[in-house]
Amino acid sequence: MTRIIELARQPKENINSDVPGKYCDTYFRIEGNGYDVRNPWSEKTKTAYDNEVRKIFTTHGWIISESEISGAAARATKGRSNLYLHPQNFSGVCENAEREKLFEAFKNAATFRCSKVDVYEEIHDMSDAQLIALMESKKEIIETELLEEFTTKRRNLYITDVGLFGVNGNVAKRHSVKRLAIDGKKSYGGQDECSVGICLTFVSGIFQQLVYSGKIVTAQTKDGLGYRTAKKGERAKKAS
Repeated sequence: MTRIIELARQPKENINSDVPGKYCDTYFRIEGNGYDVRNPWSEKTKTAYDNEVRKIFTTHGWIISESEISGAAARATKGRSNLYLHPQNFSGVCENAEREKLFEAFKNAATFRCSKVDVYEEIHDMSDAQLIALMESKKEIIETELLEEFTTKRRNLYITDVGLFGVNGNVAKRHSVKRLAIDGKKSYGGQDECSVGICLTFVSGIFQQLVYSGKIVTAQTKDGLGYRTAKKGERAKKAS
């Protein structure tokens, strides 16, 4: 394992494992290639750099795909690994074993230097069913969090923002996990884009159960239907 790898955000137990099949959100920090937004590099320097990057990746079994968007960088893919090749960061989903191979290869580069590798969250190989099962295992925790989030200081205070960008969405994002792209489902850069939606549906279901049970009460407000966690007296009255 390379010693320069720095962990950030939410380090997981598998982040530094080079066992095949483990993936992480990975950033290879690139320097010394002449790239400068304020002082654009020469065409000669850029061509030499581009050619070397492509040669290193293709030599190690990666496929380079040019972007259809003007000015956007190319992507390198290998299996389920998918890196965006910005001149300052090669970033995206990378299998841990491949990360080590690339870092070693970059040491011999003549047109750039990989100064360090930042490794963030693990990207899980998880089906929709497995994600839902994970959420099921957190059901009591999610219920407690919702009751805390909807607690207000006074009985005449209610919360109306309960969607993706409101309370339910925040709880869903908190428990969502990053997943590898799944065939046939919306994805970008090697990552699935449906996880938060699945988690939001699950959280919203628990939220509705709390409303039906009287643990969360409702009232019409000037901004629409509002919600808050019931006080002790209200719960007793509802239960009777």
